[in-house]
Amino acid sequence: MIKVDFPALKEWKITADQHSNSWIFPQDSKVTLKFHNFDVDFNVDLDITKDGYIEPVVYAIDIKFGDSTFTTEDQFVSFWVH
Repeated sequence: MIKVDFPALKEWKITADQHSNSWIFPQDSKVTLKFHNFDVDFNVDLDITKDGYIEPVVYAIDIKFGDSTFTTEDQFVSFWVH
């Protein structure tokens, strides 16, 4: 059994332009996705197949999203995402 605990991302920020062509609320806006202290822990066992390949068997995984946020200038999307 291998136990892995590592901080995957200390900080990562993604910005993009969102285009919505819905007939109800067509709109263009900027969106931002921020990850801060993204952490992954998992327990895995390695088996060997009859062909000699290594096959991981994951028993448990714990993903902590830390202080992740999603923001948008679109008030309608912001309401539903919040």
